[in-house]
Amino acid sequence: MGMHRCLVALSLFCLVWPNSAAWAQQPIKVHLVLTTGVFGSKFSGSNAANSDSTSMVTIPMFSEDGCKAEGERWLQRPSRFRKGFREYFCVVLR
Repeated sequence: MGMHRCLVALSLFCLVWPNSAAWAQQPIKVHLVLTTGVFGSKFSGSNAANSDSTSMVTIPMFSEDGCKAEGERWLQRPSRFRKGFREYFCVVLR
C-alpha cells in the first residue's frame, strides 16, 4: 500500500511540475488589492467611541481583465458584519 501511494504522489508531482514552471515564466503585470472593513461607532451617553477596522491584501495577477473579474467576484460576496464594506482596485505595473 505504501508503494502505491508513493507512485500516485510521484505521478501527481510530474503532472504539476511542468505547469508550475510555465506559470513561473509569465510576468506579473497587475496587483489586485482587496480591502475589507467595518464601520464601528458606539454612542452611549456622553461617551463616543469609534472602532473602525480595515484590512488589506495584495494578490499578483497576470492580466488586468483577470484582476477586474476577481475584484468584481470579491464585491459579490457579502460582508460578515452589519456595517461591513468591501472594495478593490487594480494596480497596473509598467
